[in-house]
Amino acid sequence: MSRGKRKTTVITESVITVNLNNVVTVIKTAQCPSSSGRSELTYQLGIDEEQGLYIKIRGNSGNGYYNEEWTAIQRIRDKLSGFIGHFPSYSLQALFQGKSINTPYFLAAALLAEGFLITDPDNNRYLLLGDVEGFMDRTRSLVTDQSMTIKEASTPKRKRPTLSNQRHDEPEPQQALLIPMG
Repeated sequence: MSRGKRKTTVITESVITVNLNNVVTVIKTAQCPSSSGRSELTYQLGIDEEQGLYIKIRGNSGNGYYNEEWTAIQRIRDKLSGFIGHFPSYSLQALFQGKSINTPYFLAAALLAEGFLITDPDNNRYLLLGDVEGFMDRTRSLVTDQSMTIKEASTPKRKRPTLSNQRHDEPEPQQALLIPMG
């Protein structure tokens, strides 16, 4: 028994978050049903400065807790490439040791919505890798479609502090990233 086509709602948004010293730019925010169908999940796809793709669960309309950290798509591919044939959703648990037990199931639901994973037609309790390369191409094309480029903003030079011009209440200059949107 195979599930029908999954409904995905796309929400556009441009947000920048920091992931372990990498800057990840959100390129897509979407919603999909959870694996159980009892709640609606919000997930985000992102890209870093080296064009690495990431995914994270951003919200859940139900009560289940989840890990909100970015997960590299390459780590997911590496983990799942060791399976021959189908695998259960909890196979992703190794990516989230010490984290919420719900996260791998929520992540599997988001990856199903994106076509990265598909339900095994012989046993809907198991998953198979879907069109992974198609997913990678579609996701990277979102950056091109939105004409998003990551540029480092310049900050004005500051005078070296001396006893006469030193202020303790003035914040240190910050580097910013600009993302032109069209």
